Amino acid sequence: MRPHEVGASLGFCVGPEWSSQPGRLSTENGTMRRYRYWLCGLAVLTATLSSAGAKDDAKSSANRAKRSAGLVRGWHAQLVKECNFTPEQTAALEETLRLHGQKSEQWRQKNRAKMMELRQALAEARKANDQARASALNNEMRALQKDMAKLTADRAKQVMAILTPAQKKTWDAARTYTRVLGRYRKANISDQQRRKIKELCGPLAEKLAPLNPRDKKGRREISLLRSAVFARIYAEILTAGQKETVELAKLYPKVLRPCRGADLTKEQRQTIKEQCPAVAKQLAAMDPADKKGRGNVVKEFHRRIQSEILTEEQRQKMKSQSRDARQKRRGGGRGKSTPNAGAR
Repeated sequence: MRPHEVGASLGFCVGPEWSSQPGRLSTENGTMRRYRYWLCGLAVLTATLSSAGAKDDAKSSANRAKRSAGLVRGWHAQLVKECNFTPEQTAALEETLRLHGQKSEQWRQKNRAKMMELRQALAEARKANDQARASALNNEMRALQKDMAKLTADRAKQVMAILTPAQKKTWDAARTYTRVLGRYRKANISDQQRRKIKELCGPLAEKLAPLNPRDKKGRREISLLRSAVFARIYAEILTAGQKETVELAKLYPKVLRPCRGADLTKEQRQTIKEQCPAVAKQLAAMDPADKKGRGNVVKEFHRRIQSEILTEEQRQKMKSQSRDARQKRRGGGRGKSTPNAGAR
């Protein structure tokens, strides 16, 4: 588009300096022509910026609306679906989440700089192997995070207060099912198997509900109840191939854990990974209740890794770290002596 056409389209009168013959200018003063060109360019720039600004405003409004509509997501969205929330309950949930978001943002604004400073200092302390400083920095970070943890705990209580007793029972069963199913996420569980697992989770949720996970006795009861359900799923629902998949998913991280101080090479990790399926198949064929026998199989695999895959230097390093860990545990235990013990 030529300058005089742009000006005309925007409502400017550019005068007779453009000849009726294309490409020929009149003999009007050159300064005036340059001035009119400048006016046309300014008009185009203004129109472009206005359009861009309007688009940005519209985009910002859309993002705000999207954030507002996205308050109920994740496990909160699952809660609404599983418990069949009424519109009033959904509105109460959104308000609770909105207020929590405001308080969380206030905490972040107040503590962001300090947390970044502590994280950087912690990374430097770990790099320098300064355990005392790293421990002090960790404690300082935990102290700062207590307020955020309290906000999260308060939000959970407020959300649960929205539910009716029947909905709470439904939600406990759904949450238990999700956690149990997560144990078999790599086993490609069929729909029929999912239904069977869900039937076991309802009674399990009812038994778990009155138990306190913060109490030692409660934790033990919870562990026993879950183990009983896992054993039934393993024995009655999973196929042989699925059992091997479950065992393999647990085995590789389990055998790597004692070797984490040995600085394994990529080739060594790959060799261990290649040997895991045979051991997982052996474990899958065993009774889940035979904890001693299963433990011996894993211990034998550990010994084979140390003798056949690790170098002598890596074995000595692991022994040294294991000895240091034992001494540290003993130093903090009941048998720790005190200088004034005999004077009491």
